[in-house]
Amino acid sequence: MILAFGVLSYLFLLPREGFPSVDVPVSIGAGGYFVDDAERVDEEVAQPLAEAVLALPEVESVQSFSRESSFSVIANLETGTTSAEGAALIEQVAARIDLPEEAELFTQAIDAAKFLEEYDLLIGVYGSPDTSAEQLEAVAKEIVGDIAHPDIERAA
Repeated sequence: MILAFGVLSYLFLLPREGFPSVDVPVSIGAGGYFVDDAERVDEEVAQPLAEAVLALPEVESVQSFSRESSFSVIANLETGTTSAEGAALIEQVAARIDLPEEAELFTQAIDAAKFLEEYDLLIGVYGSPDTSAEQLEAVAKEIVGDIAHPDIERAA
């Protein structure tokens, strides 16, 4: 009876997921405000944006960083909120609050399975310490050709 229940559970009762997606609950808002004063960037852009983003129910915590002419706001999202949704929320909040017109904002969703939200395959080329950069670049170009044209067989 235990064996039958085990087989029945394995075949029919347990959910099958294959490779579940990896969702990182973090979104980034960053941009420039060219005033050459980190305190002013923080006071006029980074802090108001961070406080408004933190007030959202989907956001768990926020970190903000200000430099002389740029800023970053990193939102840690509640479980169940995707990174793309968080990026859209940051954009919506920025449109509703009173930021200086000169401040430019862009958002970035994070997809752990992709590089720069576009590439889902990364390949590295390495060699011994005495290998030159030109040699590594030549090998990398060969690999790119193989990836771009996988139907062409290359002679070994």
